[in-house]
Amino acid sequence: MPIKAVIFDMDGVLLNSMPMHLEIWKNLFEKYGIDFSLEIFEKYNGTSSYGIAKNLVEKFNLEISVEELVNEKHEKEKEMQDEMLDLFPDTLKIIEVLKSKDLKVGVATSAMEDMTTYVKERFGLDKQVDNFIEAKDVSRTKPDPEIFLKCAEKLGVEPSNCVVVEDAINGILAAQKGGMISVGITNTFPKEAFIDADFVIDDLNELYDVLDKVEILCVE
Repeated sequence: MPIKAVIFDMDGVLLNSMPMHLEIWKNLFEKYGIDFSLEIFEKYNGTSSYGIAKNLVEKFNLEISVEELVNEKHEKEKEMQDEMLDLFPDTLKIIEVLKSKDLKVGVATSAMEDMTTYVKERFGLDKQVDNFIEAKDVSRTKPDPEIFLKCAEKLGVEPSNCVVVEDAINGILAAQKGGMISVGITNTFPKEAFIDADFVIDDLNELYDVLDKVEILCVE
């Protein structure tokens, strides 16, 4: 099937935000007596802050509500975002090129509304992206495919005509469950982590080559 849309995750794909999220979660883990590990990060990365907080509160019997933990994380984000957040190089240019090729562009992110609003306003993503789907728009988080399926629906494109770009294993699984072509980008995890992805890239600029390969396969 020909490619008609590219759907990006936001954190770790378009937005270089993972160092900030890592630092915040590490500090919160330590505050509540949880040993931070790469295994924990890999397990939860790609899901919403609410989903992560819920799992942590239940698993470690924390004496704090899920809502309080989420609010605490969001307050830390507000303190750090101006200094620590930036788009990856060429992000806006790449979106512009995709749209010049008559491709729809969507963003499907597990981020909360205040973060996506901040990113839209600061970097002008809302002027280039055709549709944003965020945590408040879905009831199930990745690896469930709901967020990608809803984004494809809003874009007016069948799932099989979509390419999803993700930096997290949960996101890759969600894309594949949704019947979409999955592209893992190694901004957060090494190439070896994406054994289930259809393609793996090290930089967004490599996405052009992936789309060319997909089109060739479609013709064949």
